[in-house]
Amino acid sequence: MNSHQRTGLFLAILTLTILAAVSDFRSHAQDFAFNKLAAPVPGVVGPTKINVAVFDAGPFTANMPATTIYAVQATAAGTYELACDGSVTVTAPTVFQLPSFQSTFTDSDTGIIANQTQGSNSSSQRFTGVFQVFNAAASSNIQVGTTSYQSVPAATMAYKVHCKLYFLGT
Repeated sequence: MNSHQRTGLFLAILTLTILAAVSDFRSHAQDFAFNKLAAPVPGVVGPTKINVAVFDAGPFTANMPATTIYAVQATAAGTYELACDGSVTVTAPTVFQLPSFQSTFTDSDTGIIANQTQGSNSSSQRFTGVFQVFNAAASSNIQVGTTSYQSVPAATMAYKVHCKLYFLGT
């Protein structure tokens, strides 16, 4: 085999290796789609945050209804951290009020469905830093939604919501 053939063979192997790596990356990247991230490991306690759900939605021109972003597995009761933000994409000509953010989950200590509302009802362009930590019960749903939407004229303000949910441990 001459040097040109060796170079060609080397480039062919390198190309196949790169294509395999890209294919492997793409297959793992699909795991990061909505509600398909790694499941929490029972009994794991520590500083590691496991991203279990990503939720990006909108634009909305009314309150966003409660939407399940994660179904807690039977073995995954524990502490979760929810981080959300939102922004106005179209302002209303007269008056608008960015809605408050609301989360719903079943408390693992009491078994009672809890609603937490946070964020400002203001004419700000964004609600940022909505941050909640809670203990969710096994085999329950974690939901997000909004409340107190206002727009004059009606339904002219539009906004988007972005959330990430992390499992912190049991």
